[in-house]
Amino acid sequence: MDPYAQSKTGLSMPKECKSLIAGYLNTVVAFPVFTEASASGAGGKYYIKGYAAFYLTGYNFPGMTGGDQTGLGGSNNGVRGYFVSWIADPSVYQGGGYTQGGANLPPQLIQ
Repeated sequence: MDPYAQSKTGLSMPKECKSLIAGYLNTVVAFPVFTEASASGAGGKYYIKGYAAFYLTGYNFPGMTGGDQTGLGGSNNGVRGYFVSWIADPSVYQGGGYTQGGANLPPQLIQ
């Protein structure tokens, strides 16, 4: 798995995500944490150091909103929620993802 994530300019939600994000409301999701960035705009890259557990309570992007909109709306786009305390025992991964402790992480996110 490439530890670098490419940037994409603009605020449009990728079509692959539009049908998924509503199902993640009020659940713990893996939120990428980066330690370095290079370039900017469409050529930017972020080094993904790991993932933090984030409880998603709302989101606002052009053409789609869901959940708690406090502080979102208009030109305030993004996600709303909070980081949660989470310690994952690597022995529960077993190549099938992580499904304990309130999080459901697919195998491709676990290394």
